[in-house]
Amino acid sequence: MSAEAAARSARRDSSTRAVVMGGIASGLGAYAFTILGARVLGQHDYAPVGVLWTLQYLIHTVGLLSLEAYVTRTGRLGRGPWTWIAGLVVGLTTLTAVFAMPLFGSTDPVWPLAAGLIALGFGTHVAARGLSAADERFTVYGILTGSESLLRLAIAVVAMLIAPRAEVLALTLAGGALVSGAWWVLAGHGPRRLFGPRRTRSLERKPTRQDEVTSPPADAATAGPSARPVEPATTATPFLASTTLANAIAQVLLAGGPLVTALLGADPAVTSMVFVTTTAARAPLVLLYSGLLARVLPYLQQATHQPSLLWPRIRKVIRYGLVALLPVAGAGFLLGPPLVAIAFGADLRPSGAFAGLTAAAVFLACAALLANQVVIALDRHVSLSPPWLLALGVAAVVMLSGAGGDLAMRAALVTISGLTVAVAGVTTLIVRTVRP
Repeated sequence: MSAEAAARSARRDSSTRAVVMGGIASGLGAYAFTILGARVLGQHDYAPVGVLWTLQYLIHTVGLLSLEAYVTRTGRLGRGPWTWIAGLVVGLTTLTAVFAMPLFGSTDPVWPLAAGLIALGFGTHVAARGLSAADERFTVYGILTGSESLLRLAIAVVAMLIAPRAEVLALTLAGGALVSGAWWVLAGHGPRRLFGPRRTRSLERKPTRQDEVTSPPADAATAGPSARPVEPATTATPFLASTTLANAIAQVLLAGGPLVTALLGADPAVTSMVFVTTTAARAPLVLLYSGLLARVLPYLQQATHQPSLLWPRIRKVIRYGLVALLPVAGAGFLLGPPLVAIAFGADLRPSGAFAGLTAAAVFLACAALLANQVVIALDRHVSLSPPWLLALGVAAVVMLSGAGGDLAMRAALVTISGLTVAVAGVTTLIVRTVRP
């Protein structure tokens, strides 16, 4: 191996470690923040903070991750409508603040202010991460990811020592994103990148999509696969629309329990219990899902080119999934209540039935998201929308029907009914596509 190749390999290893460590630090910091808030404030006062956290989670996973991908792509191509991105972040901030007013049912301006700061802070944070990824500064990307969560935790600890109130903790939610974004700017990673060329190599960038589409495809037949014209940009529209819709509904069904109880007027103690139980149950999904996809998807992608092998593999996955669902629910029923009580306090201990349903729902969510990836690998992404829209409709009916008795159980039934319909619909689509 040449010295240059060895240096490139070392840089890749260092970048990978930075991204992985940043993700781990982010997850641990988030759970520590949740435990801190629940322990200090108690089940009643922590409820609105849990609702805000849920709103933050949905804003980030549903909307802002797509913005990050867009910023990465446009920054990579050497162009970027920064005014449009800034307008989107400001608009999202305003809409979030307006939505927070009826959600919290309070005239206290702290709650819409905190919600707006969350949208503003995380909007600028993902834009900074997107530009860092576009510049291949993955160490900076990892620092941004991990420091946001750890800085939020540090700010919250200080705030709770000075003034242990829910309103104060709510205002710290956006603190990590705002401080890490300020570091990104002050360290020189931001202004030059936003307002002018940063590196001379940008003048020698690869041809953009527009260049390739408008240029005549001379010698395309003899130049090899890399010289093939890029597909028209419009082909990305149905892909992004269907996959974003499916992901948005999945995240709302999985994490929306506290929003359901808050909108239905549940006691704050119930909303707090729903939030901490759902958050704890999502831990395996948060920590393992990306690694699971990285391990399983190449296996499935390879199988899509060998139809004779794909159907037996899909059938095996379905069989194992059905067998595992009941033990997962049983583990949640038995272990969920004591584990939540140990981590968050005895006053937030859920019932066994609620914990079991929540564990089963997280398992179904993992299965549904994995099934989505199989559909994408099969190039059937446009067909994702109908099963997920049906799942959302079923969940809405359950929410309004009064099923489950108390509001916590209704929130659990909303989640598990919607995800069950989604898994059944997407799995049926896969089976109809691959079965001989």
